[in-house]
Amino acid sequence: MLKLTQTDAQIEKQIFNALVKEANYTFRSALRRMIAPIRRVAGSAVSTSPEIASLRSGTLRTDFGITTGIDVTSPIIEAVANSVNVHMKPFSASGNRISGGIFVNIQPDSFVNLLSLPTGTTVTEKGDTLPWLDWLLNLGDSVIIADFGVEYGSFGRSGGGRMSSKSRPFKVDSAFSGTVSNNFVTRALASRQKQLIDIIMRSV
Repeated sequence: MLKLTQTDAQIEKQIFNALVKEANYTFRSALRRMIAPIRRVAGSAVSTSPEIASLRSGTLRTDFGITTGIDVTSPIIEAVANSVNVHMKPFSASGNRISGGIFVNIQPDSFVNLLSLPTGTTVTEKGDTLPWLDWLLNLGDSVIIADFGVEYGSFGRSGGGRMSSKSRPFKVDSAFSGTVSNNFVTRALASRQKQLIDIIMRSV
């Protein structure tokens, strides 16, 4: 005949403590496995976005006067990938509840990691600074320069156009424009949400 020497509450507490110990071990190991693939997916999402393609050799490169031969896209992709932060709140038991978990953050809401990139601005021949990456991320379809626009052709520093009063006003192309909550980075990451969740689930 089996005789229990502990109360139900004591047994329950031991079970919860064992679960917490196992969860902490499992999730700490998962942290190390997931960070590299999450960074790869985040970088890939941004690198394959239409905006990055246009910054490499399309209308955005011309619109922002980016000099031929200057790589402005790699720093953006790397900054987003390197912004991945995975951390864990250790599991703990309180009564019959277990709390804790893994938290994955990609890209600060302030976009400070991108807006601080030196390649995110261009300087005109007159010495004016054009914060084009800020425009692309935050200004949506707002008019940026009222008196000038872009005249397309085989001229200018980008080799695809120049500023002209005939084409005024200037604003970011609506096909690529963004706001702080809906821009090419947020759209790219949202398109890979399922893939990111799968990585987390497989790691655990």
